[in-house]
Amino acid sequence: MGDQPTIDLRNVPFDQRARDDLSRIVTDDSGLVDFYAAEVDATHMQCVGLFLNDERFGTMICSWVTENDRLVFVCNALAADHVDHIETIGAVFDLCSAWAKDRGAVLLRFFTQRPGLVRASESLGFKQSYMMERAI
Repeated sequence: MGDQPTIDLRNVPFDQRARDDLSRIVTDDSGLVDFYAAEVDATHMQCVGLFLNDERFGTMICSWVTENDRLVFVCNALAADHVDHIETIGAVFDLCSAWAKDRGAVLLRFFTQRPGLVRASESLGFKQSYMMERAI
C-alpha cells in the first residue's frame, strides 16, 4: 500500500497561477478575476492555493462574513485541475470546514452554477439555498 496523497490549503499571493485558474470559471462577469485580485490586495478576501503532495493544483478565493452574530466561511471561487483517482472536492471542503470551525465559523457557503457540483456537494451534506441575480 503506497502513501496516501496529502491535500492541503495554503495562503498564496494572487499570482499568475491564480489568474489562470480563476479565468477558467464560466461567468458573465468579464471583470471578476480583477475584482478578486483587488479584494485580495485589500485583504477583504484570501487567495488560497490547493496543494496535492506539495504540488499546486488549484486556487480558491475565500472570505469571512458575519451574519446575525454568526461567522460564515464563504468560498467565493474555486478552480482546480482534475486529479485522476482522487476525490478532491470532498477533501477540499473537509479542510475548509475544519479551518472555518477552528476560527469559530458555523456555516460554509459557496456559489455555483454547475449542476454536477450541486449534486456532488449535496452528497457531502450541503443544502441548496437560492440566490437570484442579474447583471445591471
